[in-house]
Amino acid sequence: MACVKVTKEIIDSCIGFIAGYKADKAIRFYGVRCAEFPEMLLAGNEKESKIMSLINTGHSYNTTAKMLGVAKGTVTRYISSYNNRVTFYYEFIAFYDFINPVLNMDLKSILPDSDNSFIRSCMDKGVYTVGDFFDMYIHYPLKEAEKRTSAIRSERKRRIFNAISNECYSLLAEVLIYE
Repeated sequence: MACVKVTKEIIDSCIGFIAGYKADKAIRFYGVRCAEFPEMLLAGNEKESKIMSLINTGHSYNTTAKMLGVAKGTVTRYISSYNNRVTFYYEFIAFYDFINPVLNMDLKSILPDSDNSFIRSCMDKGVYTVGDFFDMYIHYPLKEAEKRTSAIRSERKRRIFNAISNECYSLLAEVLIYE
């Protein structure tokens, strides 16, 4: 796949996924929060693997559908789903690499003073940086991540992720100035 250029839309999509925002299109990958994320996006399930194997060896959608005993529409949906995950994988890798300076920032430095109790709670659990915070949301199911961060109320959670988004947008603006 070609090099992915990080845009505001990719930042929004990736942060929306991490935060678990239900309105975000990337939430379709909600079930993939695990230690193997994002690599597991490329793995696919057993049926996708069979379909992709047949397609990649030159079989048509119709032939693949007949060989597997499914409708052509089913083949199309599986391929579309797989391609969407692969696209999101490359966008997420580019995003995470791009925001490395933000990932290394202390949570305390980007959050308003009103969030001190939350920051203390995170630090007590070994979460000091934006990267630590993101890792918790990426590698654990949402409920587990929120349990580990003292069950963030939705308005506080949105403020935290907005502050992180703003840091990412600032980084993007800096890069765009120098291009």
